[in-house]
Amino acid sequence: MWASVPKMRLFRPSDHRILLVDQDPEILRLLGASLRNEGYRVLEADTVARALAIANEWLPSLVLTEAALPGVSGLDLCRELRGDRRFVRTPIIIESALCEESDRVRGFESGADDYITKPFSVRELLLRVRARLSEVRPEPTAKAPGARRVGELQVDPEGFRVLVAGQPVRLSALEFRLLLLLLNQPGEVLSRKVLALKVQAKRAVPLSGRAIDSRIKRLRRKLGPAGAYIQTVRGLGYRFQPAGG
Repeated sequence: MWASVPKMRLFRPSDHRILLVDQDPEILRLLGASLRNEGYRVLEADTVARALAIANEWLPSLVLTEAALPGVSGLDLCRELRGDRRFVRTPIIIESALCEESDRVRGFESGADDYITKPFSVRELLLRVRARLSEVRPEPTAKAPGARRVGELQVDPEGFRVLVAGQPVRLSALEFRLLLLLLNQPGEVLSRKVLALKVQAKRAVPLSGRAIDSRIKRLRRKLGPAGAYIQTVRGLGYRFQPAGG
């Protein structure tokens, strides 16, 4: 008898979400348009802070980032993403004008899967993107997690709603992102720097550690009895630890 041959899954660019990160608006425009013309869904960021905020909510299939970004570098972005369990297998491609072997080694050591040096052809980049995405199983229906309940706390990410003991709680967008970030990584200690990078979104001025402390304090107060789930780990940061956990 003939052995059955598994069907090859058709590669559909529309199944994939690409996060494009570069400080040059012209490169964002050019590469963004080229990727969209191929059928990919694309979101763009010009800083690591914005990229992390988008990644946290959008869960990209692949990240394409410039190495030299203002403030925090693209290599730091790689490290931050690799430190999050959700992005351990997400392909990351670094684009850079630095072409020495030591530069490429640093890129791969930071967690990148591929490294392309400038100048490069858009055609070559598109082939590399397709090759990396072909190695992973796409998740066309991926979306933000549904409503979650932890003790007295209920959070609906899609509806931007929070309930404590059945009563609605009004949070600012930043407070809501802070709560989601901690809730999605229960038991893990997140430093003030990581929290600031991942929740500040489009703020021009980065949040300080003191600003994070202030917002955590305000978030706890608004959550009432559920505020105790957010624990301070002295000298390190904060973690979400449900009662009895």
